[in-house]
Amino acid sequence: MFPIEPTGRAWRPPVSRRRRGLRLSLSALSLAVLAGCATFSGNGGMDEVAALTQARTGQTPQAHGTDTVPEAVQARVQALLAQPLGADQAVELALIQQPGLQARFDELAQAEAERVRAGRLPNPVLSLGRLAGGGALEVDRALTVDLLGWLAWPVRDGVAERQWRSAQWQAAVAAVGQGLAARQAWVDAVAVQQQLALQDRLQAVADTAAELVQAMARAGNVPALTQLREQAFQTETRLQGAQARQAALAARERLVRALGLDADAPRLSLPEHLPALPNQPRSLSEAEQAAIDQRLDVQMARLAAEATAQDLGLSRATSWVNVLEAGVQDKHARGEPTQRGAELTLELPLFDFGSTRRADAEARYRQALHRTAQVALEARSEVREAYAAYRSAYDAAQVHSRELLPLRQKIADEMLLRYNGMLIGTSELLDDARSRTAAASAALAAQRAFWQADARLQAALAGVPTRAADAADLAASLLSDAPATAAAGH
Repeated sequence: MFPIEPTGRAWRPPVSRRRRGLRLSLSALSLAVLAGCATFSGNGGMDEVAALTQARTGQTPQAHGTDTVPEAVQARVQALLAQPLGADQAVELALIQQPGLQARFDELAQAEAERVRAGRLPNPVLSLGRLAGGGALEVDRALTVDLLGWLAWPVRDGVAERQWRSAQWQAAVAAVGQGLAARQAWVDAVAVQQQLALQDRLQAVADTAAELVQAMARAGNVPALTQLREQAFQTETRLQGAQARQAALAARERLVRALGLDADAPRLSLPEHLPALPNQPRSLSEAEQAAIDQRLDVQMARLAAEATAQDLGLSRATSWVNVLEAGVQDKHARGEPTQRGAELTLELPLFDFGSTRRADAEARYRQALHRTAQVALEARSEVREAYAAYRSAYDAAQVHSRELLPLRQKIADEMLLRYNGMLIGTSELLDDARSRTAAASAALAAQRAFWQADARLQAALAGVPTRAADAADLAASLLSDAPATAAAGH
């Protein structure tokens, strides 16, 4: 209680002292407000996404940020399409313009907005009331602040930051998955186009053989059965050619979708051949080390476990108090002095002492640890399986390219010598041409299988499926549950 002066008036501090106290209070309030104002990053969090993706695909994604494609991206797309598109260029094209991937980057921008919102202090609540009647007027005013929200803000801000990191990892998973899907679609499109060229060669052989046998049949030099067999082979080859053209069209359209092409699709051109096999395959130890360093799913599981641990600490801190609010209020009635005071709202833990929240948080933390162990177990197994398929495909492709095809070429040279020496006829020479075409087709299939296995091994090393949709589901399953609990209400 303030001392009473002899005049009967209550003593008040000097005006200068009151002003000084008011300035200090306003300064403290300003610092608190500034501390609670989270801000947006300069590029929507794409730096981390770009670094994670570039380390695993060799290419850097780019978010458009607006409804229109940036001019620089358009210029790069035109430059890439001006020449036959390679595998690395296909990955780059998908990462800078594929619409589905851009939608994932838009989700990242939404997640950043949520991070900024969660990183700011709770707003104070101002309530006003007015009652009038019978010549009386009563006005109530109250300003309430969520003290528990303010006290727990640093912890919640850290949780919100981890959620934001999770969103970045999800975007990186989608980008890496889209890049690997584009690479695999490129392998299929080039291989099927190359197979179509072989089929055209086989068709030429079949047409030549049919014409030759028909001429010989007219001269009476071959039986009718031989002529019928050549005609059947020619017809079957024509049907196989139609199927090969349809397969080439379907593979090209799958590549167009993976690259995100629309109006520019007719300009897409591909190399005539798949790349040659590498001189040496990857070693298993190299693959396992790359998996340890690069597997996104393992690192995301660790991130989820850390976020859940933070959630456990927050639940322990707030489980005893559900609601804690403080505020100031005043009451004014006409003809009466204004009444001022303060209020404190506290929910008493009479029936729920917070044990349910603590038990839930601890169970979630154990779940995150077990999930991390499961992801690591599956990662090692997937890498071993993918490497075994990769090495088997490499060995098979090497046998075709280094042994079978050279042998077929030697046989063709011998057959030509025999034909020039009039030791064999034209039909034998055409049969050998068909055999060489079949051997080239088998070698192409082995080469295609190797590059597909290589793409699957890269996906296993990165820890993402080769389909972007599956990659998004993986990220959601690993990251959605654990961090979200930390943002739950108190």
